[in-house]
This record gives sequence, structure tokens and C-alpha cells, in this order.
Amino acid sequence: MKPLSIVIPIYNVENYLKECLDSIINQTYTNFQAILINDGSIDNSYNIAKQYTDSNKNFILINQENRGLGEARNSGLNYIFSPQNQQQTEYIGLVDSDDVIAKDYYENLIYCLDSNNTDIAKSRDVFVFNDSNYNKDIFNEMQSKEKGIIRKVKSSNLTSKIDPWRSVFRASLLKDLRFPPVRFAEDVPFGVCANVMAQKIALTKSARYFYRIRDNSLTKKTHSPQEFFNAFEFIYNFFLAHDLLHTYTLPTHILRPSESYEYLADDENYFHELQNFILSLNIEPSVLAKNNVLYMVLNTNSLDEFLQKTQSFKEWRRHNFRISLNKKHKIIKIFGKTIYKR
Repeated sequence: MKPLSIVIPIYNVENYLKECLDSIINQTYTNFQAILINDGSIDNSYNIAKQYTDSNKNFILINQENRGLGEARNSGLNYIFSPQNQQQTEYIGLVDSDDVIAKDYYENLIYCLDSNNTDIAKSRDVFVFNDSNYNKDIFNEMQSKEKGIIRKVKSSNLTSKIDPWRSVFRASLLKDLRFPPVRFAEDVPFGVCANVMAQKIALTKSARYFYRIRDNSLTKKTHSPQEFFNAFEFIYNFFLAHDLLHTYTLPTHILRPSESYEYLADDENYFHELQNFILSLNIEPSVLAKNNVLYMVLNTNSLDEFLQKTQSFKEWRRHNFRISLNKKHKIIKIFGKTIYKR
């Protein structure tokens, strides 16, 4: 087993941290170090983390002022590539401190990675569980290792399965890549940039990641337009620096009010701010021509006109015909009329 480093950012998760860290201790892939980053927690998270690092020699605790999830992960990555790191890290994993991983999670991910000779391997499925009602026995189930499949990175899948916690990376891929210094959507630019650097990724169903839904998570909060712009600008600058703007179409859909961020359309200043943002990037005409959404931002007069001209069939269908009855969404919409919503 080649050395694995697992980065776990921690912020006010005292009710969930033990369950997360126990799942890491119990990994069947035993040659690992866990790097715990306490990002200025004000609850009992630091004390819990210290108990684990005091009793497990392969657990390391870094304490810092609150700087956000991305910067906490960056602290872990910086440690891995610093002289302080006592192991020659070959693989890097990232786990969120309120989630849980299966006992064979990293054994199966790394098997998939090495079998396909890729720089990233990902779990094809993420198992969502609600914090108020779940059976802990699901965490102990084991899966047979599988080689999985290889997927070439293309413009159409740049933002597919980019969550860092569902992945294992070859350490060499992340030597010069970090999360952007933002407090929202840092996963998107990091994941997109990692994907294009890897060029191909491996996917397996045998690695089970358990994603906890809780009421106070960041994904349920609203965010300013500038936070979306910051995420997109990071990707744009990366593509510009690596001469990728003519190789890939930019993931412009993150600038459009979508399923989870429809509240942006209610901001009367959003479209004007979006236009000014695109203008500030000084994008070459040939790149604008390749990215129709950006072109339309600068050549339409209102948000409604922009959304109509750039609407995909999937968005049209969702707006007019939709039946969703899962834990996150309960809605029935026919011919644009909402019949049921909860």
C-alpha cells in the first residue's frame, strides 16, 4: 500500500465529527495519515479532534483561524507538499467532517485509480442520508473491488461529479493546484481544473461515500452574485493561463439562475452586474463566439431575454413538466403550472 493522505476540514461539527473520524480509523486501506484542519471552530470540535490525534499516531491536527472550507483544505494540501510531511504521499483524499465513508472506501477507489492508470478516481454514486433518521449499519457494508470505467474529460462533463470528497487524486496532480480563496462554491473551480489537468478520470460503484443532509449546511443558504462570479473567474483565469480556452467550452451554466439558485433571478441588479463582470474579463471575440452564453450576456437587454435565448431543452422541460418526489424536492408541475409543492 502506497501512502495516502486524507484531508478533513473541521468547522463546528461536534455532533458529527466522531462518526466521521471513526470511519477513517476503520479504513481497510491502512497506510494513511489523516490531516485534520480545525478551521476556527467555536464548539467542541477542536477538543474532539485533539482526542483523536492524541490517540492515533497517524492523525495530525492543524489549528487555524476561520478562513473557510476551501482555505482549510488548502492548509491540508500545503502540509502534504511541505517538508513537515514525514511520508512520501502518493494519493490524496478529502473527506468532509460531517460525512461518513465506507470501510473499504479508499481501498476500492485506489484500486480503480491504479487499474485504469488515471490521476483521479471517483465514486459513481453518493449515498445521501438524513441526519434525523438513518441506520448506521449501512456504513459497515463492504463491496467487491472493481476496475470501473474510464471517462474522457470533455466540455460536456466538466462539472460532472466534481465533488472533491468523492475522489482520490494522485498526489502529483495537485502539487500546484489549490482551492480558490472563496467561501462558496470552491468545489466547482477546483474540480473543473483538476478534471482538465487529468484529461481522463476513472469511475467506480464500489466506493461508497455517505453524504449527510443537515438543516444548517452551507448549501441551503443564499449567496451574492459576486460569489458565483468569483468561482467562474477562477476557472476562466486557469483556462487562460493553460491555453485551454479554445480546447474546452467554459462551464457558463454556473452564471445562470438554476434549480438551486433561482433566487438570483429575483435580484433586479443581477443581470447588470453579470454584464459588467463579463466585460471586466476582456474576453477575446473568438472565445466569446465559442461560449454562446457569454456572448448572449453582452448582446441581450434583460435577464428574461437572456434566459429565454440560452435555455436548454432540459431547462425548458423542467420549467414546464416536472415530477420530483425525493427527500430534497417534492414538486409536481404540468404545463408550467405547479400542482403540488412541499
